[in-house]
Amino acid sequence: MIAVDVAALTAAVAASTLAVAAVVLSILNHRMSIEQAGRARQAEQGITAAVSRLDKLFDTLYRDALAMMKDAYGEVRGQPSARRECPAGDSGPSPGSSPPADMDQKLQAAKREILDGVSSLLARAKAERRDVETMSAELTGIIDRAIAQSLQGK
Repeated sequence: MIAVDVAALTAAVAASTLAVAAVVLSILNHRMSIEQAGRARQAEQGITAAVSRLDKLFDTLYRDALAMMKDAYGEVRGQPSARRECPAGDSGPSPGSSPPADMDQKLQAAKREILDGVSSLLARAKAERRDVETMSAELTGIIDRAIAQSLQGK
C-alpha cells in the first residue's frame, strides 16, 4: 500500500502545482490584456485627434479656396477691359457657374481616401496587433498621399 500512497501523493502534488501555475498564467494574461486595451485606447485617441485635425484643415482650406475664388471672380467682374476672348467653342465661366464645386469634389475625394486609408489601417492594426508608433507612421503616410493627390487634382 505504500507504493499506492506514494503515487497518490505524487499525483496530488503535481495537480496542485499545475493548478497554481494555471492561476498564475491566468493573472498574467489578464494584466497583459488590460495593458493592450490601454494601448488600443491610446491609438484610437491619436487617430481621432488626427482625423479631427484633418477636418479642421480641410475646412480651412475650403474656406481659403472659396475666399480666393470670390476675390478672383470679383476682380474679373470689376475689370471688363481685362477680359480675354475665349477660344472658339469655349464660352468660359459664366456668372452663374460655381467654380468651388470642383474644389469641393477634390476635398471630398481626399477626405474619402483618408477615411478609407484609416479604416484599412485600423483593420490591419487590429488583425496584426501593431503598436501606436507604427500606426502613427502609416497614418502620416496616408494623410500625406491624400493631400498630395488632392492638390494635384487626381
